[in-house]
Amino acid sequence: MRPSMTLSLALASAWAPAPLTRRSRLAACRAEAGLDAALGAAPSPPRTMATRRGLVGGAFAATLVEPARADDAFPGTAEERRRAVAARIKELGVRAFAEPWPETRRNLLYAGGLKDAPQTKLAFSDYNHCDLTCMAPAVMDESNADGAVAGVSTSNKLGEAIRANSLADLGPGGSWATCMIGCASEPPRDVAHVQFKSRIAFKLVWTPGAQDSFRRFVLVDDEGVLLASGAPTGNDLPPLAERKKNFALVEGSKYARAATIFRWPDVYDPTFTVEEK
Repeated sequence: MRPSMTLSLALASAWAPAPLTRRSRLAACRAEAGLDAALGAAPSPPRTMATRRGLVGGAFAATLVEPARADDAFPGTAEERRRAVAARIKELGVRAFAEPWPETRRNLLYAGGLKDAPQTKLAFSDYNHCDLTCMAPAVMDESNADGAVAGVSTSNKLGEAIRANSLADLGPGGSWATCMIGCASEPPRDVAHVQFKSRIAFKLVWTPGAQDSFRRFVLVDDEGVLLASGAPTGNDLPPLAERKKNFALVEGSKYARAATIFRWPDVYDPTFTVEEK
């Protein structure tokens, strides 16, 4: 190589900007987004942010979830916890809800932030206890004393059970599988919305299917938007009569849309024996 060319390359190298490191790239992104308090301020350490995949370092947060805000319509909602439930459902994926029913039910409890314990044995096991509700601590001891929820006891005291069986890792507040009765009205007149003044995180609705077998379910949010579907296997599902009654509670309401907008295919399960209609 000629000396003149060697000198030119050396000068170009001296004046070329140094390669960006991960730290410098992060600082540049923060400056462009206006995240530093003032020009020339030292980059802040990575913050922990809530994302749709859980809690991650701020430097690697790809999809940010907006901070939970107070809900004027339903102030008893534990909104941060409710959003964490939706994120956990997405994280678990559809295969978690296509196991034999006992395992599928345990996954539903886990998704909703509930322990699998004697006090939660009714959750998702009958037609009625299928509203996963995330309520703030201030409303946990409400009991429907005024009888505002028709068909539910006026001493529906759940506070101690909620506190004892809620998983803490989903955030402040507690979880419970509350009664669906009254949910088909607008606004809903069920335990979640009236007794606890809370939105639901999800509702389990058994779907008729192509042959009215009610062997598949959908999980929908407070607005009836589909979150996931489930196709549990085996012969130990809740009784067919309970599954049919569950769908009847929501039929004609926003909560039935995802279950009826198309005919969900029946579950192929070679271990299943025909149920009595």
